[in-house]
Amino acid sequence: MRHLARGSAVAGQAFGGVAKGIKATFDRVDSVGKKVADSIMLTHPDPDTLDAILKRNGHVVQRTHSVISPDGQTRTQTVTGTNVQGQKINNVVVLDRQSPPT
Repeated sequence: MRHLARGSAVAGQAFGGVAKGIKATFDRVDSVGKKVADSIMLTHPDPDTLDAILKRNGHVVQRTHSVISPDGQTRTQTVTGTNVQGQKINNVVVLDRQSPPT
């Protein structure tokens, strides 16, 4: 899985890039990572849902729940837990599919 994100934070600072450092499979087994977590466990409970549990030193630091809409046009992702600085987070991101550039 490869993840690409671009956007701007509340303070207006741009962020983005390809997430690197974790290769994981949907087998409920921890995979090695870096930064926010040192391992991630992915599950794929149904064709439209992806769940991830991120751990650091064996403790859960983040949970992610992503769902694709029935029409395949929207992805809603909820992330809860703590960030690298130890601050609590509760983010909901809604992504709409766009047509590829011509």
